[in-house]
Formats: sequence, structure tokens, C-alpha cells
Amino acid sequence: MSTKLKRVIDLTSSLTEERIVEAIRKARFGEKYEKLHCPYCGSSRVIRKGRMHHKPYLQRYHCKNCGKWFNDLTGTIFSGRRISIRDIILMAYLLLKLGMSIMAISREIGVCYKTAYYTAKRILQQAEFFRNMLKALPPVETDEVYQNAGTKGFKKEFKA
Repeated sequence: MSTKLKRVIDLTSSLTEERIVEAIRKARFGEKYEKLHCPYCGSSRVIRKGRMHHKPYLQRYHCKNCGKWFNDLTGTIFSGRRISIRDIILMAYLLLKLGMSIMAISREIGVCYKTAYYTAKRILQQAEFFRNMLKALPPVETDEVYQNAGTKGFKKEFKA
């Protein structure tokens, strides 16, 4: 019985990765980049220098002090992850707002338990950042929620 279940909770279609990165950029660096600093050395001598070629919604920055390059996601939970930014935001919503278990989140997102565990661990380490992010994003729609109300009518082998 290995049928792939349809996702119960899905983010709105208007919430794209571009909008999420824009919200992260405003949260980290301010509206007009007044809090822009290098995540490596902490210097404010940073210039904006182009976009990422494979993800054009990511702004690239160059530090004049240490000479390192970084982007909007460097130093956050989103950097170096293979799962999408939308899925990480959905995981944060399910974990922090709805209080779902990691096993249920891994089934919902469609990733293995180990990936969900380590991502949830990093989400909880940066919980305040995610609470602020979830306030800034549009509301999440919930459709077709199923609640098990008991085992009445089931045979004995199906009962817990």
C-alpha cells in the first residue's frame, strides 16, 4: 500500500520564492539596506554586485573589507539546502504554528524523516526569526483536513 497521498496543506500560489527572499532581505537588511553588513566579518563596507545566475531573485553582495561574496540567504537556514524555500517556510508554519510532529511534517512535505528532523532542529534554533517571517507572509490556506474521530466500525486488527 504505497500510494502517494495528496498534500493536505499547500501554500498559496501567490507566495513565490521571489517574495519569500524579498521578505528575508527586508528582515535582515532593512527596507533601504540600512542594516546591510557582511556575515563573515561584520563590516558595513558592502556593495550590491549583480544577481545569482541560476536564481535571479537572489542579490549578490561583495564585502570591501574581507573580499568575500555572499547573497541574501548566506548565514540563514535557507543557505545550502536542497529542499525549496517554500517547503522550509511550510515546515516552520507546521512546526511553530500548528505544533505538528516531525514525522507528520516529513510525510506532508514529502522528504525523509532525517531531512525533516535536521531542518526542524535549525528552525527551532532560529524560532524568533521564523515567527517574524510568518507574520510578514500572507496567510496559509488549509483544505481537506481530516481528523480521525475514533475506531468505531473498524475491525479489531485496525484498532490501536
